[in-house]
Amino acid sequence: MQKTDGEPDTLRDVSPVRGGTFGNLSQECNKALDVYSTHMFPKF
Repeated sequence: MQKTDGEPDTLRDVSPVRGGTFGNLSQECNKALDVYSTHMFPKF
């Protein structure tokens, strides 16, 4: 399979970056949920 376009290479380069971005976002969301839960649940 010969690829003349650079699309496969760009996709390979972009996908790990997206994975890292989503990983960071998920960690931030988890931190936010933890802070939110610790502040909200004691009130109940």
